Amino acid sequence: MGVPSLLVGVVFLAAGWPRLAIGPLMFAAWAALGYEIDLRRPVSWRDPPRWSIIMPYVTLMWIGIFGLWMPLRDVNMAYWALCGALLVVHTILNTIGHFEHA
Repeated sequence: MGVPSLLVGVVFLAAGWPRLAIGPLMFAAWAALGYEIDLRRPVSWRDPPRWSIIMPYVTLMWIGIFGLWMPLRDVNMAYWALCGALLVVHTILNTIGHFEHA
């Protein structure tokens, strides 16, 4: 999903919508980092935790996801709040899934 996100981000930038481009571009950066550390040059970063990888990974994930649903704030604050709650649940479940085997 990183490639389509990159393309959407570039289209948004070209259209003069930098605020809408942030989410897709950060999502693409997160996907690229994940590809690099999990597939291209696998690094054992979950066990033991390597904070120098975990912090950028989580930061890019949060900015990417947050940026994708941030425009909802202009549509309806209830939708925005619901997405915020789902982001917290997503992060908890994702963290549990990554460290479940430990």
